Amino acid sequence: MSFRCFGGEALAASAILVGVATGCGGSDGTPSAHAMSSSCSFVRAPAPEDAAAPIGPVDASVQANATTQGLAVLEGFLGPYLRGDVPVYVGTLTAHDNQGVLGPPPTDGGAPGYENQSIPEGAAVAALVVAGDAATLTVHSLSQHKYLLLEQEKTSPGVTSIGIILGDALGGGNSGLCHACVPSFQAAPTTIDFSGANGTSVVNLNRFGSTNDNVTLRTYAAANLTLAPPCTLTFEDLAELNATGGLTFALAGTEWVAAWSGVSLQRESSPYGWTYCDVPFTAELYVNAKNLAEYGVRNVELTESGCF
Repeated sequence: MSFRCFGGEALAASAILVGVATGCGGSDGTPSAHAMSSSCSFVRAPAPEDAAAPIGPVDASVQANATTQGLAVLEGFLGPYLRGDVPVYVGTLTAHDNQGVLGPPPTDGGAPGYENQSIPEGAAVAALVVAGDAATLTVHSLSQHKYLLLEQEKTSPGVTSIGIILGDALGGGNSGLCHACVPSFQAAPTTIDFSGANGTSVVNLNRFGSTNDNVTLRTYAAANLTLAPPCTLTFEDLAELNATGGLTFALAGTEWVAAWSGVSLQRESSPYGWTYCDVPFTAELYVNAKNLAEYGVRNVELTESGCF
């Protein structure tokens, strides 16, 4: 489940690596400008026959299942962006909100409540997903590890829903509407620029009570974003876009490496027929920092031996 980048010489595949390529972007762990090749194309490379070969004492079927599952995780992490299925933009973002009106953190250490959030102007990366009549732009601050969600519907031209500022690990949250404040991104334009966008909504904090307790929630945002060719994307860009998934990579030499765990469904014979059970395992996912099309799964280990 990897890619070959046109214009580069293919490299030899190893026992676990399903495909490698050159010229497909990446970085050495230092912030890099998006200034590699201006355009590129990717094609998924077929897996070699020995991709599922067992390594060490791990059962071949567990090795095969772990490899298949791990490569699927990496495909979801890298593939949509490197193939261009999901357009990615780079540029700048600045934003602030007043979400503290929804309920400040209590003094007794109870529920976390809300605090006003801000993102100072700085580098940003954004992903655009268009599905049916809906277009969703998720803009992430690379330095603050916070993001904004902007949504548009074809059925409501000129209207944009802007969510409150959230940390990378969080989802959901309230949103407000603004009119004619953000250009349409339904057709994945080359640039998405807006300033002074103000998503506003009235929230009734006492909606289950007998009286209204309305507050006005506002999110202000400005962004200058440019469509980025897939070959210019860095691993840091993709890690930020995938931050809500909870998979954390660390740079180790020339690779980005993540500890990962999964479950392999195993079948064993018994006097009563076939017995099925889940066998948990751990593994290591890796991505070449200089060539994002070179990735794989290794060091598969059982956390429990066999069926139980």
